[in-house]
Amino acid sequence: MYDIVLAGGKVVDGSGNPWFKADVGIEDGKVVALGDLSGAEAERTIDVEGLFVSPGFIDSHSHSDWTILKNNDAWSSLQQGVTTEFVGNCGMSQFPVSDKNRKKLHLRMAGHFGVDLDEVSIDWDDLSGFQQRVEARGAGVNLACFVGHNTVRAAVMGVEDEGGERPEPTPEELEKMRGLVAEAMEQGAWGMTTGLVYKPGRNAKIAEVIELARVAASHGGTYMSHIRGYRNLDGAREFFEIAEKTPIRSVLSHHTARMWTQQKQLVGPLPEEQLALIDASRRRGAEVYMDILPWDGYSSTSMLSILVEDEDKFDGEGKRLTLEHFMDLLRDPDKRAALLDKARQEKERDSKIRQAAQKVEFEFGDMYIINRSIRFPEYVHRSLAEVAKMRGTDAITAAADILLEDEGNTFWGSWRNESDVQALISHPVAMVGSDGYVVEREPPLVHVGDAPAVRLFGSFPKVLGSYVREDRLFSLEEGVRKMTALPAQAIGLSDRGYVRPGMWADLCVFDPDRIAHMATYFEPRQRCVGIEYVLVNGKLAMDGGELTGELSGRILNHTAV
Repeated sequence: MYDIVLAGGKVVDGSGNPWFKADVGIEDGKVVALGDLSGAEAERTIDVEGLFVSPGFIDSHSHSDWTILKNNDAWSSLQQGVTTEFVGNCGMSQFPVSDKNRKKLHLRMAGHFGVDLDEVSIDWDDLSGFQQRVEARGAGVNLACFVGHNTVRAAVMGVEDEGGERPEPTPEELEKMRGLVAEAMEQGAWGMTTGLVYKPGRNAKIAEVIELARVAASHGGTYMSHIRGYRNLDGAREFFEIAEKTPIRSVLSHHTARMWTQQKQLVGPLPEEQLALIDASRRRGAEVYMDILPWDGYSSTSMLSILVEDEDKFDGEGKRLTLEHFMDLLRDPDKRAALLDKARQEKERDSKIRQAAQKVEFEFGDMYIINRSIRFPEYVHRSLAEVAKMRGTDAITAAADILLEDEGNTFWGSWRNESDVQALISHPVAMVGSDGYVVEREPPLVHVGDAPAVRLFGSFPKVLGSYVREDRLFSLEEGVRKMTALPAQAIGLSDRGYVRPGMWADLCVFDPDRIAHMATYFEPRQRCVGIEYVLVNGKLAMDGGELTGELSGRILNHTAV
């Protein structure tokens, strides 16, 4: 007897092949049969005639490891049909932890949780410890964990300004980093990620990255990278050099289209130039992929984020500071001057590092595009740098003034050229990622520093609703492949991503005529439509369009070679 039979549906199996009619039999968490199961007995038979049955969607670029211990029901992912997420991206993982980086990781987690420091703890040291915490609480989705280069570097060398700012580790430090990457791989990590614009990894030279990537490669792992910059092709060229010299199977993280800077100005290489590099690298034998965010707009972030760092958001007793606290600071002339001076120093340093890495000069604030404002609608679609010129001041001062004058209601984001996004996501090695994280169902609208981004709520239905059904960029079968079998292939995940006997029953059942995102940039927290059933490891996480609260997700362990 089957546990569940999905009867009468059209199966899109993840391979990219045309759909076919078949019932799907599920037992002990796995797909065990495909075909005519009309005479079979089952604990439950679900009529899905007129619907499509696909593998559960795989979010190839997620940061849910930072929020899963709070928002473990993962509703924001499940309502999109997502059943597995690749986490630890951009060089920022929850492990390894040492005395040198524990405080920074603690601050970051509390920031994501939106709580005081004493309400959250980093009481693990490695992937095994983190896995035990997640599994003890339960999770709505599966997580495939990667080890982050930034976290490894900080664990050994220290955070930036405490050793992590040094461009080269000592031989002893490099050996310790190699050991931490190896330990993570042996405990089940799927590979290593880098965030080469973030502290402290932005200081590392390519030789260090290759050395550590070789450790991951020796265990059968994958390398995923937020490159040093997207304004020109240098960061991408470095990525392909790492992929080829290691060599290691590699994913270019959230590869981006040309970005809008000052009003109606685009910066960055053309999509055909970017794709030519990928094609050339694959011709040379490198197994390289890329993940793409299916949006032209990226996020909504408070002007406050330009003025304060993570550690500034808590007082001396670890209490999370409110937006109104910072507004009061800005109203006090002396305290305002100190806050803005610190912000200018940090942004000047950051800009110098980014400009040196990208070999291009740019004006600070040129890519901070204002996308929401109550008092200043005339600023929308203009960059902070441009607005500063309009106001006759610098970008830091403008951010502070606008924050006060609009009572915290002006937000910025990064905006990309939509035709470029479509060109990149149409490439055969392009898969879909959200660059998001699971969120609580009913939080305050805005935390200190940001608001929920649209990509957290509708990325995967958007591909099938907008790019497949409306824009006809590619077939439905190809859209499903980009969100299932392709990301599974990119990291060597062999038992998910297809609807086939023997595969785990991570499944999504949807109406191809209705599936769509409802999220907007102004009201992102909207439920998707057209998804009727979602199964995670054979358990119904969504039943008849309603989330069940089932916590059948797990940490997926890679088997080290």
